[in-house]
This record gives sequence, structure tokens and C-alpha cells, in this order.
Amino acid sequence: MSDAIVTVNLNNLHGSALEYLEKNPIEVPRGMSINFAVHTNPTTGYTWQYESTDENAELFTVEKHYTQDDAPENWTGVPGITVFTLTGDSTGEGVFHIWKGHEWEGMDHFVTEFRFPIHVV
Repeated sequence: MSDAIVTVNLNNLHGSALEYLEKNPIEVPRGMSINFAVHTNPTTGYTWQYESTDENAELFTVEKHYTQDDAPENWTGVPGITVFTLTGDSTGEGVFHIWKGHEWEGMDHFVTEFRFPIHVV
């Protein structure tokens, strides 16, 4: 993982905490990073994708990294964790949007999604 100022585990986020983050901008200092982590198992065909926009491309960059959980030798289909590292580049407001689904079907067919307002300061 990166040298992020915080890691948000989205799998443990629900109820009022999730509602709060969806409605209130997350402040990210310019030049700093924040991680968003989600459990995933790409062998199912469902993966997490970041939905980039032209506006966001100027405000922040997002890198995606997957790490498989430890597994006994010769095991397949083992889940892991996908971490999206968002780094503030320029001041302003945008939206960090990730969705889980079949990449080839596009975001119109997502299973679940997270959409958070971001304020780069």
C-alpha cells in the first residue's frame, strides 16, 4: 500500500457513516493520498472499477492495486483486497466513484457502487 494519510475500508462502512461520507466532501490535501479498500474476488468475474471523468483527472489521480489473500499452495479462486489510492493534484471539488461489476458490461450494470465527493485543498 501507499503512504496514504488514511485507509477507508469500504466493506465495514454502512448506515449513518456511509451516508455521511456520501453527502459531505472528503478533504484531501494537495499532494497527499487517501486509500479506499474493498474486498474482492476477481475469479468470479466481478471486479472494482474507478469511473474517471475529465474534471476529476485535473483534481486527483487514482491508482488501483489488487492483493490476493494468503492461500495454501495450489488453491485457486482466493479473494483479496483492491485498494484505490486517490492523490490530490489540484485544488477543487470532484467525485470519487467506484463500482463493482463485469468490466465488459460497463458501469450501467454494476452490482454495487460507492460515490464520494472529494475536496482537494
